[in-house]
Amino acid sequence: MIAENSRAINFFIRIGTVTLFTLLCAFSTSLTFAQTAKISLTFNTDSKSVEARFQLSKAVDTLRFTGNGEIRLKTWTPLNGARLNDDGTALILPKAQNWVSVKLNPFERDGLVDRVYSPVILFGDGRAAQIYSEYLLPAEGGTVSLTTAGVVLGHTVAQGKTAWRSNDVATYIVAGQTDTTEKNTYNITLDKKLPVWIAHTLNENLAALMNLYSKKFGSQPKKKPWIVVSFDPNTQNKNAVFRGDTNPGMVRLNFMGRVWEQENTAHTNQLSSFLAHELFHLWNAQQWKVRHEEPIWLFEGGADAAAQDALRTLGVTDAEQYKNERTKSLIACSLAEGETLANKLNGRTHYTCGAAIFYLAAAMKSTTSNSVGPLDVWASIFASSKTKTYGTADLLRVAANSASNSSTATSAYQASQLKDLIHSNLAWREALIRDQGIFHLHETQQGEEPNIVVARVLLDKLVIDRVDNDCQGSTSISYRNQSYQIDALRSCRRIQSGVTLTHLGNFSMHENAQQAWSYARDQCTKGADLHFSGKNDVSLDLTCTQMPALPQGLFVFNP
Repeated sequence: MIAENSRAINFFIRIGTVTLFTLLCAFSTSLTFAQTAKISLTFNTDSKSVEARFQLSKAVDTLRFTGNGEIRLKTWTPLNGARLNDDGTALILPKAQNWVSVKLNPFERDGLVDRVYSPVILFGDGRAAQIYSEYLLPAEGGTVSLTTAGVVLGHTVAQGKTAWRSNDVATYIVAGQTDTTEKNTYNITLDKKLPVWIAHTLNENLAALMNLYSKKFGSQPKKKPWIVVSFDPNTQNKNAVFRGDTNPGMVRLNFMGRVWEQENTAHTNQLSSFLAHELFHLWNAQQWKVRHEEPIWLFEGGADAAAQDALRTLGVTDAEQYKNERTKSLIACSLAEGETLANKLNGRTHYTCGAAIFYLAAAMKSTTSNSVGPLDVWASIFASSKTKTYGTADLLRVAANSASNSSTATSAYQASQLKDLIHSNLAWREALIRDQGIFHLHETQQGEEPNIVVARVLLDKLVIDRVDNDCQGSTSISYRNQSYQIDALRSCRRIQSGVTLTHLGNFSMHENAQQAWSYARDQCTKGADLHFSGKNDVSLDLTCTQMPALPQGLFVFNP
């Protein structure tokens, strides 16, 4: 995710109290004037929040800020009788006075497509925190001075020195006791609570990814980037959750959930993909900039595809994993609700559909399905940009320059096909079926042996179908990575209590999806029960006399 950078802000925080100075624009009902304000921010480890005290040079009854009102409404708690106005752009004081205090709270939805960034991110060790500058920005800007040392863009800011100015771009500032290390190509600040294996993997992959991107695109970041990594083990989410964003000169990575303490293949792959995606934004969002009003899928989905290609190139993942990632994106977009690309785009589909489009564009330029990758597509886009900007038109122009053995007429035809898909002139499935040869793919047919990605999709459908059958048309089921949490309903016959199913016929439905699917097909063909098992030694047999119909849209790239 990339940050929408407006003006930067002023502040900061400390393990205890940090004082900062800024010029605030304060308005009252009777006067309008610029004034100086001394803001003290107190970091409270118990409440996991920061208290901001604005000490004003003159008394006012209304204090106004620029933009981000929605964020203030969701994360600011005014104290001592003060309140926010309806749109969150002003603090209404109980009377004319020269001070006001606000409690700043973390915001759970940071890092999503809606461009929401958390005002406060606590380090898991309880000794440091970071705050996003933009939300405290007053109308007139100002400067920030820290009463204790802090870290900005990887550099230590000494006590009493200016940390932030009004014309600086918005970013995060870290205050407190942290480990900040200067490397050859980047600076990195690590949460002391961060699991050792994560720190090791980051340091192992960071330099390699930076070097690959620099060589591939013939350009290095203008400034040595600052990587800030925090860890919150106490989040209520039981899954491995991560959030990140890339601001000018910095990349923020936030890992949430105690499950990250466990090193395994799935977590390592998630970490590597997360890192490669955010680092890529140093190029496709900073070295080159997406033009105004271009679709989100172009730079976010394109970053997903580039990240997977980078990991394959470096040998972090193998050819089979790369093939599965391509297939996952293609199928996820194909099965997303909606007929055309425009109908499908919503939330995470900006990522999956965008990645799928870059895989398709790369396949168009390939003599085989993967001899050219998304990194090559991006390199061509960047090389053709004379203004350091890009858009979908540049992607289509690159696609027109397809495989070297294609004629000009063929290249133009191929580009027009991709254009029809991108601009929703054709339904997604219709475009892929018609141009299977161009894209080096085909749609999975009934009776065909599924690959592992298709098998997982089919298992999702099978489990839902069998639970629905047992509960006579009613289901209460949630699932992730082929782990199915099923509630028992009164209408259920064999499901008498809540269960979590992970295995079918003694095969893991995630790790051994193809074997589990083959077992199910054999059992259903014979009209025999399907034997499920899962957590807490659960065992459940469900009837099966017929396999569910094969869904449309299960496209896979050819070997």
